[in-house]
Amino acid sequence: EEAKKERPSLLKATWTVFRKDVIISGIFKLCGDLLLFTSPFFLQRLLRALKHQEEEFPFEKLALVLALVITQFAKSVLHYQSSYITATMSVHFRTAMEYLIYRKSLKRSNEEHKSIGEIITHISTDTKELVSMIPQLHSRTWSSILTVVISVGYIYTYMGLSVFLGMAVMLVAMPLSAMMGRIVKNATMAAMKKKDTRVDLMNEYLQHVKAIRLYVWESAILKRIKEARLDEVRLLRKSKAFFLANSAMWSQFPTLVSLAAFGSFAVFSKTGISAEVIFPVLSLFGFMQGPMTLISKFHISIISSNVCLKRIESFLKSSELPPKEHLTLADSEAVVFENAVFSWNDQAKPLHVNDLVIPKGKLVAVVGKVGSGKSSLLSSILGEMKTVSGRVVSSGSIAYVPQEAWILNSTFRQNIVFHADENEEKLERVLINCSLTEDIESLPAGDMTEIGDRGVTLSGGQKQRISLARAAYSDSDIILLDDTLSAVDARVGSNLFEDVLSASGILAKKNQDSGHS
Repeated sequence: EEAKKERPSLLKATWTVFRKDVIISGIFKLCGDLLLFTSPFFLQRLLRALKHQEEEFPFEKLALVLALVITQFAKSVLHYQSSYITATMSVHFRTAMEYLIYRKSLKRSNEEHKSIGEIITHISTDTKELVSMIPQLHSRTWSSILTVVISVGYIYTYMGLSVFLGMAVMLVAMPLSAMMGRIVKNATMAAMKKKDTRVDLMNEYLQHVKAIRLYVWESAILKRIKEARLDEVRLLRKSKAFFLANSAMWSQFPTLVSLAAFGSFAVFSKTGISAEVIFPVLSLFGFMQGPMTLISKFHISIISSNVCLKRIESFLKSSELPPKEHLTLADSEAVVFENAVFSWNDQAKPLHVNDLVIPKGKLVAVVGKVGSGKSSLLSSILGEMKTVSGRVVSSGSIAYVPQEAWILNSTFRQNIVFHADENEEKLERVLINCSLTEDIESLPAGDMTEIGDRGVTLSGGQKQRISLARAAYSDSDIILLDDTLSAVDARVGSNLFEDVLSASGILAKKNQDSGHS
C-alpha cells in the first residue's frame, strides 16, 4: 500500500507492518524500566530500618528485602519479554528486506545502473546494519533518555542542586560528540561506496577466473582487489575509531558526574553525607551508566541506519519494467508486435519492430549479423526491455533458452525437471532427444549427480543441451531459443535439430522462435 503512494517511505511501511510488535515490546520495556527505580526506594527504607536495633522479629526488614527481590525479578522478566519480541521482529524484518530487494532486482529496469555488487551490499551490509538496531530499539532511543531523566530527578530529591553541577559536565561533551557523529556518517557513506566497487571487482573476476588463470593475471588482479580493500578498510577504521572514541568518552561520564555531584554536595550540604544518601544515589548513577553509553551511540547509530535505509529505499524506488501484457489473441497467433519500439536504456539504440505476427505451431528463425538485435527481439517478447511505443503481446506460457546457459546448483535431474512434476517416461524421452543419455551414463550417480554452481563440471555443449532439455520438458506454449546450437558440434547440432526442433521433433507442436547469426 505504501508503494502506491506518490512519495512512498520505507520507514512508514516498516512501521505499518511492525507497529504492534514495537508498541507491545515498548510497554514491557517501560514497565521494566519503572520497576528499576523501586530498588533505590526500598534500599533507602531498608537502611533506615537497619539503624534501629529491635529485639522482636524484623517483619519490616524482611518485607523490604522481599519487595526488593520481587521487583527486580519482575523487572528482568519484563525486559526479557521485550527483548524476545524485538529479536523475533528483527528476524522477520531481515526476511522481508531480503525478499523485497531480491524481488526488485528481478523487476528493475535496465535504465537503473545498479551493479550486482550494489545489490549484494544492500542484502549483506545495509540490511544487517538495520537489523542490528532492532534488538535494542527501545534501549537506544527513548528508554535510555527516560532512564537518565528519571535518575537525575530521583538524585535531585537526595542531593538537591548538586546533581546539576555534575550534569553540567556532560554539556561540555555534546558539541564534540556531534562533530564525531558527522565524521562517522561521512566515513560510513564513503566506505559503502568503496565496498560496492570491491564487490563488483570480485564478482567480475570470479566470473572470468579461467581467463585470468590462462593469461597469468593473478598478481595484477590481486593487486587491484587489495587496493580496493585497503581504501575500504581505511574508511572503516576512521569510522570505527571516532565511534569508539565517542563511546569511551560517554562511558566515563557517569563516574565524572558522580564525583562532581558528591564533591559539591559534601562542600555545600549542611547535613553531610550518610549511608541513606550514598547507596541509593550510587545505584542511580549505576543505572545511568548503560543508558548514557547507549545515548552516545544513539545519534551515530541513527545516522548509520539512516544511510542504509536511504540506500535500500532508493533501490526499491528505482524504475521497474512494466508488466507484460497477456491478452487473448486469435487462435492462430502466438506473438504479435504492433509497431513496437524497445530500448534497454536511454543511451542504447532502440529496436524497431513493425507489425509482426508469429503464428502458432511454427518454427521461426531470426537471422542477422552480429549486433543486429536478434537477442533483443527475444528479450522484448520476454518483457525484459522497456517498451517505448507500441506493444508486444504473447499468448500462453514461455520457455527461454539463453545464449549462455543458466545452470542451477543442483542435480542433473533437477536442472531439467526444475519445478515441474516429475514424469519418468517424459524425462527419458527428453533426455534421448536432447542427446544427454550418454552424458548421464558417464556420471557416477547418473541424473542424481550434483553438477555444481554454474555447471562448473560440465562442458559448454552439455550446459546448452540441459538448458534445451529444460525448455522441452516444461511443456511451454512458446519456446525462445537464442543461438542454442552454437555451443555443440555439427553432428550433435544436426541430431538436436532433427529430434527436437524439426517437424518430427518433440517440440513440433510448440511455437519456436530462434535467433541465429
